Amino acid sequence: MRESDWSSDVCSSDLFPSHDSTYMKTWVFDKGQPSDLDEVLDKEILYHCIASSKSNPNVQNSLKKGHPLTYMPGELNVVPGLRNLLSKARKNQKIFALLSPKQAYGEGGLGNIVQPNESVFFNITIASVRKL
Repeated sequence: MRESDWSSDVCSSDLFPSHDSTYMKTWVFDKGQPSDLDEVLDKEILYHCIASSKSNPNVQNSLKKGHPLTYMPGELNVVPGLRNLLSKARKNQKIFALLSPKQAYGEGGLGNIVQPNESVFFNITIASVRKL
């Protein structure tokens, strides 16, 4: 649905993506707390993630497991579309991201968890950002 299809009486502009490209749509609901680590790459980001796809509503859920995931900029332990988002993460930031297959698991998918060429939706909350 296009933004022009929505009545301003019905929806807030906050419902429309903060970033919208061919490969990724993101919604930032809480911009988090600015810090001197915003531009630093030598940091560790702890975050909670709930991910789902059309074929699997339970791709990942760190909240259910009870501990956050970890990302350090430059590492390849997350899908390409999340690397840039997480590198710029701020504590308490809340982000929704809909990643195209190219930015998620691509042509190969992820075993029997994500089908080949399937988009994946991520609900992310940044728990902490700390300097290494």
